[in-house]
Amino acid sequence: MVTEQVKRKVYPYSIVPGGAQNLHEARLAMSDPEVKAHYASFNLAQLKQVKLTTDIKGYVSYRWGDKIYWTAKTLTLRAGETVFTDGTHIARGRCLNCYSALPMLPIRPHEPTEKVLDVPVEMPMVVYSFPRLPVFAPVLPVPPGELTPTVPVIPAVAGTVAKGGGFWFPLIPIIPPIHHHPIS
Repeated sequence: MVTEQVKRKVYPYSIVPGGAQNLHEARLAMSDPEVKAHYASFNLAQLKQVKLTTDIKGYVSYRWGDKIYWTAKTLTLRAGETVFTDGTHIARGRCLNCYSALPMLPIRPHEPTEKVLDVPVEMPMVVYSFPRLPVFAPVLPVPPGELTPTVPVIPAVAGTVAKGGGFWFPLIPIIPPIHHHPIS
């Protein structure tokens, strides 16, 4: 196992601090029981990672403590920003905050400004990676038939005697009894 400390940008008021850098991370984060209800309308099987080609204006969800709210004012998602979409719903890649073209509830009377939401802090994160190990076939136990002693067979050929003598006697082990009978 290799551990490495990397810095990832964390945006204030993120639903998922550090967001998601790829589709696997996004699906995993959106399935987290703590925030799963916020992404209930997303079809995770259809989720795709996309870069915006144009700016879009709309409302964005954000986390305040352990509650999730929506902005009352529209914000701009800039061209080039990574988002995750199922074709209907959009979440920002950098924080997994959701986007809506229409106003949403609940809102807070004093919400963070767009400028505050757009200034990241670099946070150290520990990344674990596991080297790829070769896959070997499992070592199977020896079949019972190979453990059973056998007596070699000497072919009998008329008029010949085996080299070195005449007869072959198999060795049969004598196993003494391991229980005792009372003597009467």
